[in-house]
This record gives sequence, C-alpha cells and structure tokens, in this order.
Amino acid sequence: MIAEHRILLEARLREAQPDLDDEALRRVLATVAADARASEMALLWARRAEMPTEPDLEGMNPATLMAHFKPSVALTALPRLFTDPQATLETFRHPPPGWRP
Repeated sequence: MIAEHRILLEARLREAQPDLDDEALRRVLATVAADARASEMALLWARRAEMPTEPDLEGMNPATLMAHFKPSVALTALPRLFTDPQATLETFRHPPPGWRP
C-alpha cells in the first residue's frame, strides 16, 4: 500500500471510528496493507463508503461485515475472509463484546 492510500484509509477510519486508539489503528492498517485484496477493498470503502458483496460465505461478505461490525473489526477480518473463510464465519457468528458499533 502506498503512502497516499495509507493516509486516505487512516483518515477514513478516524472519521468512522473516532474512538480507535493509535495502536489499534496501526494494527488495522498493517493487516490490510499485508493483503492486496484486502487493501483494494479497504480503499474502495475509504473512497466511496462501499464494500463489495464478494466473496460471500453463507451471507457473510465484506459489505455485511462493515454493516454489522466496527470498521476496524471488519477491515481486520478481510484477509482472513480469503485465507480462512470458515474460521472467519465462526468468529463473526459469536463475536466478542465490543466488536459491534
């Protein structure tokens, strides 16, 4: 992820989730930046406030994650949606406290 994209995503995250602390913000950005597909989706959200509906796993997709969970949680989950969709699905079926807005 280039610096310009990182700045854009950071600004959008701070706007959407102002209570996100600096360390958590760094973790989200690092997680998203490590996966090209997640970066692409995160930048789409940062630019247009939209998320794609694919990949879809039993009704869970990037758009539904963003609609039901805090942006930091949804963005952090994007890479796992590709690499381990079943574990991601199970985690989001029973989310820990604090994950929802």
